Order: sequence, then structure tokens, then C-alpha cells
Amino acid sequence: MPKTIQRSTAVVFLLAVILANSIPARAQEPTTPVIGSWDAIKALPSRDELSVTLKDGSSQKGKLTDATDTLLTLSQGKKINEIRREAIFQIYRAVPKSRSRATGTGAAVGAGLGLMTAAFGDGSSGHGSSAGTAIVGVLFTAGLGALIGRGIAGGHERVLIYEARR
Repeated sequence: MPKTIQRSTAVVFLLAVILANSIPARAQEPTTPVIGSWDAIKALPSRDELSVTLKDGSSQKGKLTDATDTLLTLSQGKKINEIRREAIFQIYRAVPKSRSRATGTGAAVGAGLGLMTAAFGDGSSGHGSSAGTAIVGVLFTAGLGALIGRGIAGGHERVLIYEARR
């Protein structure tokens, strides 16, 4: 492969990785409130998925329905659970995991596969692939890899947002 094609391919590969990592993470990812601030709990949007650990050691999960100065209300389907504030020890919030790392990894793998395909193509056409075709192939596989990586990454993680003072 001529050096100009190798350089162009390397530049395209680097640009694909940089672009894939610059995709913003989900805009709704919360900022971590001060642990122990009940006002932060009252400010949560309804329907957020919460996991509550009670002082007696038991736990309850559900979607936030309401939070007042003295009561936290969770729903699980049609079942409503009202929990008194003084019985709560910890509250965890389910937040989506960041997908930017998986997107970048997918783009890198896709670009690598595109580079290998361009470099080691079967050459059965008799004249090999042109630089333009190689660049388009690398960009296509990098984009496809980024989409696959982004699609595979997902799920939620538990983040501690409240802990009662003992």
C-alpha cells in the first residue's frame, strides 16, 4: 500500500475515533446532589426509578410518585408504597450508564476492520482498491462499529443520592 494511502487511512481512523468519543452522553444524567439533602430528593422528577434502604435493613424499589417533607411515595405498577422519611436510611437512583466509551470502542474496532479489509483485500478485480474506496470503507465500518457499540452498551447503575444521618 503506498505511503499516502496509509497516511490518509491513519488520519481518517483517528478522526473517526475522535468523533465517536465526542458524542455527548445522555443529557439527563444527573449531577450528584449532596448526600443527606432531602431537598434534592424533593426536586427529583417523578417516575425516576429509586431503591430505598430502610433503617430496619429492608429495602423497597419503585418509581417516584411524590416526595414531601415527611413522606416518600413510590409506585410499583398499581401498588403504592408510602415511606416515612425518618424510616429511610439510604436512597439510590437508577441512572443510565454512559455510552460514549462503548461508542468509541465500536468505532475503533470498525475502523480497524475497515483498514484490514482495505489493506488485505482479495485484489481479484486486478487493480486493487483506490484510496477513495479505502477511505469510504474505513468510514463506513467505523460508523457501523460505533452504532453497534452504542447499541450494546446500556443498562443502569445505582447512584447513592441520599443517606440519613445516624
